[in-house]
Parts: sequence; C-alpha cells; structure tokens
Amino acid sequence: MPLKPHGRNDAAAGIRASVSHVSIHSAEPDNQGSHEVGQSRAAISLTAPVNGEMSPASAVEVLVPPGVSVSWIGYWDASSGGRLLATENIPFESFPNGGKVLITEQTVLRIQ
Repeated sequence: MPLKPHGRNDAAAGIRASVSHVSIHSAEPDNQGSHEVGQSRAAISLTAPVNGEMSPASAVEVLVPPGVSVSWIGYWDASSGGRLLATENIPFESFPNGGKVLITEQTVLRIQ
C-alpha cells in the first residue's frame, strides 16, 4: 500500500516520537541490530516530518573503535537494548585508527 504524503508524515511522526538514540553498523543490520560497532549509541532528536522525511535536529557524533568500517546507521528507542525502529545506508567509511561518525542535519531518514 503506497502511502500518500499525509500518511508518510503520520508514520514518520510515530517513529519520531519513539526514536531516542542512533547507532552505527558495519553492514545492514537485521531486526535485532546486528553489526553494531559504535562504542555507544548517541542521543538524537529528529525534526518534524515533511513528505515522510526527517533529519537530526542537530549534528550527532558516534565514536568508532579502531579497525572498524561503517556503512549503516540505526535509529533506536533506547540507549542499549531496546528496539531498532529504522535504518539508513550511509557512505562506506573505514576507521583504521578509530574516530567518529558525524550524523548531520543533511542525513535524511525517509519513510516510504
């Protein structure tokens, strides 16, 4: 069932109300959040949805341990455990010496 713009916004608003943290993953996560590699999840707030799209209200940093590659982010309802509510593919990046992933306001979570 394709959603119309109002339906996408309503669906996105429901996810927005539940999302509290973001994680990073080395590959596409399954429903339990496999491949999570960050040192910890970062707190995040999302903007109000427009046409089913939301972005971080402000930039968020997630620490990456050495020797890890990152290609996905996950949106969670808890700082640990919890439920993985949505995922988004991001450009692949390798961190041989560790570092951080910056999730900016240009990162878009799309509800389709």
